[in-house]
Amino acid sequence: MAFTRTEFLRGAMGAWGWYLLTVAALSVVWFPMLPIALLYATPVSFVAVLVWSPFAYVLGTLLRSVRRIVIHVVAFGLFGAVIGAVTMLVFIAAISGFDEVDWSGAAFFAPYALTPALTVPFAWWRTARRALRIDRDGPPVPRRDPDAAAEDAVVIRLTERTDEFDAR
Repeated sequence: MAFTRTEFLRGAMGAWGWYLLTVAALSVVWFPMLPIALLYATPVSFVAVLVWSPFAYVLGTLLRSVRRIVIHVVAFGLFGAVIGAVTMLVFIAAISGFDEVDWSGAAFFAPYALTPALTVPFAWWRTARRALRIDRDGPPVPRRDPDAAAEDAVVIRLTERTDEFDAR
């Protein structure tokens, strides 16, 4: 399977987006404090994307020659589990102070730590499916947008009138 930087970035941003959507859903069901959960989840997960992305790129590069999709899904699922566990351990240690870490709230954070084990392979799968479809069918044809065409015509007409006015 080919693996380009564009696919990598699409997968990384997809994993981050799906993680945030899943955290939002979990925060409504698991513990109804959505704004606070997203207040912490957004910056922490963004830093996690920055820290773990090089490792994801290496994993993707190593899996280039593997054709079985299930191996990719399992590898990225395990990678997501490692991301979630390590990131959550560092987060819990940081919010409780690194000197005396309080692990009593770890059970509360468990669903949030396990979420990357699902969102990382899901983002990989969506990205791979799109890339394979483009390889098979060619790049997507842009949709015709009548509103955009009308707006462009107005802009062109106004520009022509402005040019006529400037010429006088």
